[in-house]
Amino acid sequence: MRDVYSNEFNYIYNGVFYIMAIKDFDIFFFWSIVRRTWHWMLLGGILLGAVFFVCSKFFIAPRYDARCKIYVGRIEASEASEGKTQNVRRNNPYSDLVVGQMLVNDYKVLIDTVRVRAQALDKVKEKHPDKNLSYSIDVQIPQKSRILEVTINTRDPQLSADIANALADIFIKEVGEILGMVNSKVIDAASVPSTPSTPNIVGNTRNGFLLGAILTLAVFCLKGIIDTKIYSPEELSDIVSPLPVLGVVPEDDDYVDLGPGESGREGHKIVALRNGKSDRNNMGEAFRSLRTNLQYSDARHESGGKVIVLTSTISGEGKTFCSANIAASFAEIGKKTLIINCDLHKPALSWTVGKNSDKGLVNVLVGEIAFEDAVQRSILGLPLDVLLCGSIPPVPSRLLQSDDFKNLLEKFRSEYDYIILDAPPALGVADAAILGALADCMLM
Repeated sequence: MRDVYSNEFNYIYNGVFYIMAIKDFDIFFFWSIVRRTWHWMLLGGILLGAVFFVCSKFFIAPRYDARCKIYVGRIEASEASEGKTQNVRRNNPYSDLVVGQMLVNDYKVLIDTVRVRAQALDKVKEKHPDKNLSYSIDVQIPQKSRILEVTINTRDPQLSADIANALADIFIKEVGEILGMVNSKVIDAASVPSTPSTPNIVGNTRNGFLLGAILTLAVFCLKGIIDTKIYSPEELSDIVSPLPVLGVVPEDDDYVDLGPGESGREGHKIVALRNGKSDRNNMGEAFRSLRTNLQYSDARHESGGKVIVLTSTISGEGKTFCSANIAASFAEIGKKTLIINCDLHKPALSWTVGKNSDKGLVNVLVGEIAFEDAVQRSILGLPLDVLLCGSIPPVPSRLLQSDDFKNLLEKFRSEYDYIILDAPPALGVADAAILGALADCMLM
């Protein structure tokens, strides 16, 4: 059993990549997915955008940015020691400018030192004694200038502005004491921000919508890439070429989904006959078209009746339903037809034709009864005979490979125009391959 399931998995696994290989993954492939799923993309974008909006509005605490700009001058250390605070003319202005720009990096580090921060927080505490003074600081040097742009971020807009201005004042004082720079000034003092910097509700909602639409499209694209379903006869023709596609039968849940012990509306699942009750949803016409294609797909077998095997990849795909209806369609035009239940693992033909019997093919092959005692003739008043399974054998393939079965088929060729063999699924067991070697054609 382990080898059976392993082979089935390998077949399906290889089949996925085979179908992927024959698909054209070009811009038209993906554009077709967009056209088919744009409403799902819109829905996905709206849902994720709504999630981002709710989270931004109600679950993320707003934070505020307050900015101030500080210009840092430079003065000679000797001049600073004499108490001169005005700028002094330099003999080399270019050298003075380069040194000033180099010192700006020192200023960037200095403003975020413990010494400056502690003094600034002590100053702010006097104004906000009960507030949490935690904050984050960002210092930038725009375009390699001698200007510092200081940004303070907190959850309180007023607190952000007060901390930024306090840091600027303490920094200017410390620069004068430590580096002798006494001509530094605040160019733009920090003002109280009116809107939070984060979260950006509009931006987050827009990004959520776009992300939702893109993720939805990605899911459908991935599904389309690995999808192994066949959606049209043309697509199937590309896969099985040069084998022909003989027919397309619409699915009808009222008939196909009936399980063991259940019966159709008329006690059977034969829909291929021309009557108003069964010829529904074009299923009858589909089987008649399939019958015509089968008649002219190959010349009549020289030794007599034509043996046709019907199988599928796995169970539940409707092979028994199709077998019975193809047989009934041949019988409807006067062809003497025999359908044999060769699925000796899970026989289902009795439910399809509405006949039951505990005697059938197995009993004939083991010699318990003769064929005449096991066959059920003139089903639905047509030249249609049915040979059911009978007892389920322990090793079905051994019976199907026996000389008795081969001789039985040769006998049927002389008595019937068409012999339909309802075979088990091709995956998992070798019975379908055994029957295919004995038949004139095999339908999947």
